[in-house]
Formats: sequence, C-alpha cells, structure tokens
Amino acid sequence: MRKKMVTALAVMFVVLFVVGCPIALTISSVSPANGAVNVALNSIIQATFNDVLDPFTVVAANFIVTQDGNHVAINPPLMAGPVVTIIPAENLLPGRLYEVRVTTGIKGINGNVMAAPFIWSFTTASIVDTTPPSVVSVSPANGTTAAVNSTVSVTFSEAVDQASVVISLLNTGTGAWVSGITTVNGMVANFQPSANLAFNSHFQATVQSARDLAGNVMAAPYVWEFGTFSTLTFPLASLVFIPSKSPTIATFNPVTGEANVLKEGNHYSVSLSGAPVDVIEGESYTVRSTCDFEQAEKPIQVELKKRVNPTGAYASKEAYCVNGVIEVVLTPKQTDYDARVSYNIGKTARKIKIGPIEVLK
Repeated sequence: MRKKMVTALAVMFVVLFVVGCPIALTISSVSPANGAVNVALNSIIQATFNDVLDPFTVVAANFIVTQDGNHVAINPPLMAGPVVTIIPAENLLPGRLYEVRVTTGIKGINGNVMAAPFIWSFTTASIVDTTPPSVVSVSPANGTTAAVNSTVSVTFSEAVDQASVVISLLNTGTGAWVSGITTVNGMVANFQPSANLAFNSHFQATVQSARDLAGNVMAAPYVWEFGTFSTLTFPLASLVFIPSKSPTIATFNPVTGEANVLKEGNHYSVSLSGAPVDVIEGESYTVRSTCDFEQAEKPIQVELKKRVNPTGAYASKEAYCVNGVIEVVLTPKQTDYDARVSYNIGKTARKIKIGPIEVLK
C-alpha cells in the first residue's frame, strides 16, 4: 500500500511539474533584419521577444555586438515590454558586416530561457542617415468613408522604431478618444480600436513621434480625417463548390473563400456568417447580400442568429437571388447576433458566390 502511495505521489509531482513549466523564450523579430544591407551607420538595434523579460538579465553581457570578431561598445540595453533596444556607443563603421548575439543568459519574467543563443547579422551603408521618416499612405484614406470595424494603418517611407509611434483617434462628434492598441511591423504601423467605431460618425486620426532606426524623428504630426458607414459591411467571401466523384468531405474557409471538392450526387448545406452584430430585440433590420449562381436557383435562408448557444429562437426568412442581390427584413427575438446566409446545394450544384453581408437599421 505504501509503495502504491509513493508511486501515485511521484506521478502527481511529474504531472504538476510539466503543466507548470513556462514556455521557451524566443525572439520573434529583429531590426535591422537578418541579412539587411545599407543599414544606417547611426542605427539602433532591436530584438522583440515572445514574453516580457526579467529586467535583471537585460544587460550588455547578454547582448553582444561584434564586427570582424571585435566587440562593439554599446550603451546599457533599454527594455520596453518584450522589446529590447541596443544603442551603439558610437556610429557603426561604413560598409562593414556586424553580428549580434543574444545569449542564453537572458530570461523571461517567469524564468523561461532560450534553448540556444540567437544570432543575426547585417551590413552597414557608406553614409549616415539624416532623413526622418515620412508618411507615405494611410488607411482609411483621408476624406473617405470606412467600415466601423476598420483598422487604422500608416505606411512610412522607411522602417520605424516600434516603441516610438503614437497613433491617436478622436471622434469629433462626441469629443471622445478611441481606445486601442498600436503595433508596428517594419514600415507599417496599425492602430486596432478596442471595439467597433460608432456608425455614421466623423473621426480625426493623428500619427506622431515616429522615429527611424537611425534615430531621426518625423518632422511633424500627420493628421487626416475619415467617416464611418451607417451600415455594417462584412468582407467579401466566395463559396465555390465543384462536384466530384472523389468521396471527400465538404469544407469551407470563410476567410479565404476556398472549399474542397464535393462527393458527386450528395446534397450539401453551407452557411456564411458575418461578424458580430449588435441588434436590439424587437426592432426591424434589413439583411442584404450580393449573390451569384451557376445553377438552377433555389431559395436562400437569411438569418439573424444568436452567437452563443444558437439553438434558441432566432429571426429567419427565405428569399431568392434577384438581379445579384438577396434582401430580407428581420426582427430579432434576442440580442447578440450573427448575420448568416445559408444555401442548400443540390446534386446539380456548380458554383455559389455570396458576399458581402450588410445589416441596415
């Protein structure tokens, strides 16, 4: 009996130890990129990890920069969340190959470590970069109207420091600032609002403080304006089905619009769901979508269906594709819905294309 208890405790210990083990520390991106050329002589060096770091391990000894085997003097590394910035003590030499090594001495906040040192290299240019980054394009574009679930994007003339970009968004009608998260990938900065923007509203976007990898800061804030639609439009998706004798199962990816072949002679039912729709119980909404068929036309099922536990009552009607459009008026019986367009594909099916879906009040 005692032997069994000892064995059970040992198994319990192993299980608890494995479950509690932190994930391995890795580097997800670096700047300058591995193999980059014509890097500015006054560039900073950055490494982005998959976890917040233990600040006591973010020291020069764990971030080694060399040129032709010789150590390059650097200032104490700077940490901002998972991003570490290395600033050489002096400008880099022109036309030289530099190597950066991150040692296994670096640790995550939970004690997780890298499996091996991380090494990358780049080659410098022959001149010092003194040109600040500028805005090349923005999305939504100035003066346009966009969907309420849009992401605000800025493309710069060159790669920028991840920690330097500030994007702010103001609802000029209410005077309220929109909360969200700014991310940077090379030359592109994205501001993702925490929630959908208000319908039929006017917004002013500002990007400022962007700094290139050589430390040059954009000359002045860049400001532009856009509005939002009075309807919610979902991305275009295509359902394409080609009957085949191969006995494969029908699947559909609503993001890519791709579907595999169907088994010849079988019936299939497909459903295209839009993004979440905030509707009010008892009020009427128009659900509309474009449609295209290469087959005998049949009724299409249009629904406003509960997103969570969709087995309860929901609003639904059948309609036909007329002049490339299907449209019905529905009164939801609950809140918190998805908009769905469903079609039963028969034996003679060749192709069906649906999208985008709109919900209009």
